[in-house]
Amino acid sequence: MPELPEVENTRRNLIRFGLPGCTITGSNITWANTVKKPSALELAEGLKNRTIQDVQRKGKYLMFPLSGASPAVFIIHLGMTGDFLCNTSAKNQIHSRVISSH
Repeated sequence: MPELPEVENTRRNLIRFGLPGCTITGSNITWANTVKKPSALELAEGLKNRTIQDVQRKGKYLMFPLSGASPAVFIIHLGMTGDFLCNTSAKNQIHSRVISSH
């Protein structure tokens, strides 16, 4: 499981790579059990056309405040081996649980 320093490094790297300000144009949740609440389909629809305003951390959770008609916060826990991969080829996405585009 990523420890607190790794989660903080992930947060800083996501900011450095320019994630805040990006608009999510689509999501593909490849393993529905990755999502607890709402359903995977509801989450994918709820993320669409939302702009990520910031990347925050509370403990080992990463939080992404999202703009929109009804502002929301997308919360992620990296689990045992979680990580973010940017600009990966389809070949490298074999074990990906959620694939988003912006």
